[in-house]
Amino acid sequence: MAVARHGAFTRAAEEIYISQPGLSLLIRQLEEQLGVRLFDRSTRRVELTDAGHELAAAASRILDDVATMVADISDLTNLRRGRVSIAALPSLAAAFLPRVIAYFRERYPDIRVIIHDAIASPLIKMVENGEVDFGIGLRLQFEKDLVFSELMTDRLVVLMPLGHYLEKLEEVDWEALVGAEIIAMTRDTSVRHLTDQAFAKIGQTLSPTYEASYMSTAISMVEAGLGITVLPSLALSSLRIPNVQVRPLNNPVIKREVGIIFKKNKIFGPAAQAFSEILKMDKAVKKLICEISNKKLVRQQNL
Repeated sequence: MAVARHGAFTRAAEEIYISQPGLSLLIRQLEEQLGVRLFDRSTRRVELTDAGHELAAAASRILDDVATMVADISDLTNLRRGRVSIAALPSLAAAFLPRVIAYFRERYPDIRVIIHDAIASPLIKMVENGEVDFGIGLRLQFEKDLVFSELMTDRLVVLMPLGHYLEKLEEVDWEALVGAEIIAMTRDTSVRHLTDQAFAKIGQTLSPTYEASYMSTAISMVEAGLGITVLPSLALSSLRIPNVQVRPLNNPVIKREVGIIFKKNKIFGPAAQAFSEILKMDKAVKKLICEISNKKLVRQQNL
């Protein structure tokens, strides 16, 4: 292409930083390989043959594609383009991810962030199958090819309607829940797993009056006066629902470790790497996470 542009070997060789004899040899070898002359050479000018014109048109398209590819890769590397796909527990997706995404978008406005709400088991499957870059969930018993990087902890609390007999307590022991009408999360959720664990520790078995798949459903049922429910404190930080009281649960205190879940030896793309680094290391985000995870639960708090 350089020879075609300049019509001379000397100027073409200077453009691409090789010697004129070296360039002449490359052209001759190309002509021998193709079995056709590409240039008509004269003492004053080198001109393309018909075959040369055809090859030059194809080569121009290839070089344009290469330039576009390099520019696209540069945009990805420099976070001017791209996407990050995250699976998150619904409680985490509502509690703090929107604010983290808003902060991320201020720094990288051209990166798309896709959030998939998923309960514990589907979340793990999405990470294992490579459907998402990583998940934000709980430390559980994973297969050995998954890695967990902790971000924060929260604890289980009890929600009750106004006027409930547990309302007078500053904090509630798990023993006090025995015999109460309980709206439990379904068995495929991490919250139910932890709730069953807590009841087992006090020698009891959970026998819920109702079950719900979504926390929002359980909260609405509490608000309607149908019973109490146990949820993670982090899930409540973004909610403002009247007529519902919350109390910390003690004896035992059940905490959740929340963090990033990803495949072992996974190489993140630039966008996913930037988002995960903001989650783990950015001071502003760490402050936000600290504020949310340490939020105090006081008596008579209305959600």
